[in-house]
Amino acid sequence: MKKLFILFVLLTNHILSGMQTISNAFKYGAASQAAQKGQWDIAQNAYNKLLINAPDNPSLLYDAGVSSYKSKKFDQASAYFKGAIETDTIADELKEKAHFNLGNTYVEQNKLEDAIKQYELTLNLNKNNERAKHNLEKVKEMLQQQQQEQKQDDQQQENDNQQNQQQDNQQNQDQQDQQNKDQQQNKQNQQQSQNDQNENEQSDQSENDQSEFNDDSDQSEQEQQQSENDQQDNKQSDQNENKSDESDNNKSDNNQEQKDKSGQENNQREEQKEGAVEKQKQEKQDEQGAAQSKEEKDEKKSNEQFAGTEKEKKPQTRYEKFIANILEAQEQADAQANKQIIKQTIDKKLRGEHGQNRW
Repeated sequence: MKKLFILFVLLTNHILSGMQTISNAFKYGAASQAAQKGQWDIAQNAYNKLLINAPDNPSLLYDAGVSSYKSKKFDQASAYFKGAIETDTIADELKEKAHFNLGNTYVEQNKLEDAIKQYELTLNLNKNNERAKHNLEKVKEMLQQQQQEQKQDDQQQENDNQQNQQQDNQQNQDQQDQQNKDQQQNKQNQQQSQNDQNENEQSDQSENDQSEFNDDSDQSEQEQQQSENDQQDNKQSDQNENKSDESDNNKSDNNQEQKDKSGQENNQREEQKEGAVEKQKQEKQDEQGAAQSKEEKDEKKSNEQFAGTEKEKKPQTRYEKFIANILEAQEQADAQANKQIIKQTIDKKLRGEHGQNRW
């Protein structure tokens, strides 16, 4: 009985194993059929399910790698091809194909040096593989061109870096020049400000000196004017005294003449009246001439004062101003003296020759 049970178990396992093999074969056939139709995603999913039960099957790994490559899933493809190559049960022919397709996968990933290595391994397994030879030469050319482009890119990058460095240096130099220029300008502004301040101080000092000089000049002018006034008063006083003495002498002489001519007055009365009339006419003309002369002198004085005013408008030195003030004072004094003389002359004529007033 026991033997029958063991026999039954063995028979069941064999049947199940056979059924599993049939199922795997069916699934493999479906995956291959999908691959032939170009349905690479369906084929890949089918191979992935088969690999669950047979993860070390090199044929399944290789077929899954081809499906992934066709689906442009290059990372998965390279992993499947590597897995197939690393199995111990892979045949040389399948291994040759795995190296070749792994090289193609590396080309798609732009790993040209790794691709060259896989093509060389392919040729080690089969030196007559023309596809591997062609791809190897092609990839070497691509790598050489890539290296040249990389070298050019590196050179261009270096040139760009140098140009950027030169631009940075030029910019820094421009900034430094601008800073130096600003510093120089600030220094010039400070110097100009200092010069202006010194000029203002000198101007203030000059004004103070001018003010002191003006005070001294005004005081000197006042003293000079006072001295001239004193001289004029003395001169006027002397003139008055001389005129008084002259008038007294004239009166005395007239009295004596009147005594000597007392006998002739009656005879000459008519002649004196006629002479008096003529003299009055002459004196009137003299008075008019004196008045006209006075007006001319006053006008001349006014013109001289106006000219002096115009001269004062021009810039004068201290000495010139001092001299001008003295001359102006002297002119005023002379004008006053002339005025006094004219007045005395008129008064004398109005009093008459013998002390008689003329009306």
